[in-house]
Amino acid sequence: MLCHGTCLFEEACNSYLVMQVDKKTVKTRAFQEACIYSVVDELAKHLAHWSYSIAFFEMSFIPLVRLRSFCKTIKADRFRKEMKDLIHQVCQACVEDLEL
Repeated sequence: MLCHGTCLFEEACNSYLVMQVDKKTVKTRAFQEACIYSVVDELAKHLAHWSYSIAFFEMSFIPLVRLRSFCKTIKADRFRKEMKDLIHQVCQACVEDLEL
């Protein structure tokens, strides 16, 4: 998300950074792991924020499909375990939402 002074939600825009990283750094394992952890953390925060919404079941459907697909393609077990935990937590929230 790029903000050029026209953003309505300044607080949200201030939390994002535009970074330029050389190709050598992008290919490192540490950088890739940090990116994955960062994205998953932001997704978890977003889903946690909306977990009490009546539309959570519908809103979480596409992220769950994408996370399941990611789990099938990723080779690192440490990421797969964390993704499965997140998927399980989101599914539990959806079940609780449907029971209400």
